[in-house]
Amino acid sequence: MVNKAIAGPGRGSKPSLPSAARVDTFDPVGYNSATDSQLRFRLVRPSEFTKRQRERLVEIPGGLWAFVPPPLPPSLVWTPALVSALAEAQRALGVLAGVGRQLQNPHLLVKPLQRREAVASSRIENTFATVRQLFLFEAEPTTAPEGSDVREVDNYVRALEHGLKRQQELPLCLRLIRELHAELM
Repeated sequence: MVNKAIAGPGRGSKPSLPSAARVDTFDPVGYNSATDSQLRFRLVRPSEFTKRQRERLVEIPGGLWAFVPPPLPPSLVWTPALVSALAEAQRALGVLAGVGRQLQNPHLLVKPLQRREAVASSRIENTFATVRQLFLFEAEPTTAPEGSDVREVDNYVRALEHGLKRQQELPLCLRLIRELHAELM
């Protein structure tokens, strides 16, 4: 049974979700845009969502359900604790900026952080390497361990460095995104 009501302000009551309702979502695992011509979807049950998330499900044509996230940016409540945390963060950034001005080559401070970011970001794609493996690979590219994803993580580093360099010349645009994508591949 499919409930035809659509949730939303001023549209009546929220639909009740039967336990066997279909919710199709894009499943990017294993998807490669260069070789796969169709998107793969997997069946998700409303029970897999939290109660709060289920309130954001709306019926779409075909008896399917879609998750509609709340609008961005979320509203912010300026509590004294938040203001204090922001002030502390701003103070710490000021200290860091002061230390950076003292260095003859501030890139020495930034380079390890870029590598850590590349290692962390690559994990989103199920690509795993350690910062140590990455530094060893950069020192000697032929030393990539068997079965390691360190080459792909190195592509993240190159894309990040390319983007930082090109942001001086280009705004965030499709051309820049394509350049960064080419570095990742």
